[in-house]
Amino acid sequence: MKYVLILGLRFQKNCVYHPMLFERVRVAANIDCDKYIVSGNDVEGCGITVADKMKNILVKCFHKDEENVILEPKAMSTIQNLYYSCRLIPPGSKVIVVTSSFHMPRVRLLLQNFSNVSFVESPNRYRDEKEKKIFEFHEKRSYNFVKKNYK
Repeated sequence: MKYVLILGLRFQKNCVYHPMLFERVRVAANIDCDKYIVSGNDVEGCGITVADKMKNILVKCFHKDEENVILEPKAMSTIQNLYYSCRLIPPGSKVIVVTSSFHMPRVRLLLQNFSNVSFVESPNRYRDEKEKKIFEFHEKRSYNFVKKNYK
């Protein structure tokens, strides 16, 4: 079986999802697969998980069958996205991971020892230059932490 794993992105202020979350789902919806796994918790306390929001987008905007979308609602970080989602995938399955371009180097680093995984980047959609710098700073710090602490 072939799975597409879509990694979540936290809700923004006022529980609005970031445009990059929609981009991840849009890119994933165009990939032929047997099942989608959408991963992300309700870290901000919005009353809906990021996984639920992505499922809603897949079903309502891209007309995917609800039965083919698997929720992973526990993850509160990239590492947890991967840990909890991998537990939902049968051994021997092919997995395509979809996340934003800025996020992909860390995801590749975390999954470097898995041969059945491929990667598809979605475009970065920053609201402005300030937001871009914040995302890049956070991601660089997180990447360096993973590189140092996870082998």
